[in-house]
Amino acid sequence: MRLDDLDPSQVARVAVLLDEALDLPDDRRADWCAALTGREPNLSAVVADLLRRVARAGDRRETGGLIASAIARAAGEPTTLAGRRIGPYRVLRPLGQGGMGSVWLAERTDGLFARKVALKLLHTSLMNAAMSERFMRERAILARLDHPHIARLLDAGIAEDGQPYIALEHVEGIALDTYCESNRLSLDARIDLTLQMLSAVQHAHEALVIHRDLKPANILVTAQGQVRLLDFGIAKLMTDGHAEETELTRLGGRALTPDYASPEQITGAPMSTASDVYALGVVLYGLLCGQRPYSPKSGSRAALEEAILSVEPLRPSQQPSSDAIAAARATTSRKLAAALAGDLDSIVLKALKKNPAERYPTAAALLQDLKRYRQGEQVEAQPDSASHRLRKFIGRHRLRMVLGTGVGLLLVAATAVSAWQADRASTQDCVAQLEAQRAQAD
Repeated sequence: MRLDDLDPSQVARVAVLLDEALDLPDDRRADWCAALTGREPNLSAVVADLLRRVARAGDRRETGGLIASAIARAAGEPTTLAGRRIGPYRVLRPLGQGGMGSVWLAERTDGLFARKVALKLLHTSLMNAAMSERFMRERAILARLDHPHIARLLDAGIAEDGQPYIALEHVEGIALDTYCESNRLSLDARIDLTLQMLSAVQHAHEALVIHRDLKPANILVTAQGQVRLLDFGIAKLMTDGHAEETELTRLGGRALTPDYASPEQITGAPMSTASDVYALGVVLYGLLCGQRPYSPKSGSRAALEEAILSVEPLRPSQQPSSDAIAAARATTSRKLAAALAGDLDSIVLKALKKNPAERYPTAAALLQDLKRYRQGEQVEAQPDSASHRLRKFIGRHRLRMVLGTGVGLLLVAATAVSAWQADRASTQDCVAQLEAQRAQAD
């Protein structure tokens, strides 16, 4: 079966599967494709062919165009939107593609502003009550958010032909993990970017929004080193601190990226801000040690989900580190393991706790613990032992401890000298007294 032979719902399913495959490390895709043959026999060959095209192209842009064109052909729509007017915008070129919609670079034509935007569109061939509601919900969620590290909502509306659209700030950036690796950023620089990311997620949480799809591909870094959080397409609003699965979720399908999904997201349990914290923990784990928390022998989604639910991840410092991984962090393998051991291990593993109640409750709590680590203070994730408190105290006050120790040694030395001199003087007095007594006896 070829992509052109699929109906719109099948093409949309292919797009979802392709996103799932592209979020996997390269060495796990072969096993994933083998497992897909069993669970999606009618679509596995199409997905495998697209993955080969992505490998040849070097990025997803070519594949996104193929999928968009296939959906358009299946629905009898134009195969490209380039040059088309949608509301006050003229479409320029595709930026991205998903199972339910597409994102296009566009420019405003009515003269109100000249800025280019990322125009997010719902596939008209897939429009139904559930998908339209999900699209409108994303618009409502974005309207709540105003933060320098979140791509801003600029406009939204419905075109004359009924096509809903959302106009977002167009971010020229690179995925967080790719940016860190290509720029060979140190651990400190990676933590700096993580702090930006955490502040953005915390802002969303304060607006009662759970993102639910935090991963490096949705966290871009600009040429100026500024983080921008994207894609609130499957975000949810919280009620009483939790977000329950709704009829909309069941109709639209349980959307998630398996590698970054929390245990409660896998099982369909109620989600909270701690669910986003888990995904942030997975992102941070990869930034620090260059590995994923789980590497099941089978590359299947079922094996990964089982690992997320039942396997305790290795400490980042215990992950095998190649020279290439260490060099991408501007260090050596031995120094990398030493830097990760201790507080960073504890912080990451606290974020990855299976039980949400044992994680950091919010992105702000994780952010504050990373700041404590940077300042050499006691971190919440570290067991509060006397020896650890002593090490932290010495670390924070190393200069004063050295000076204090030096002064103390001088005092001890001075006291010893004084005692020696006093003892010598006393001995001399005794000798003098004995000599005087002998003289009197003579």
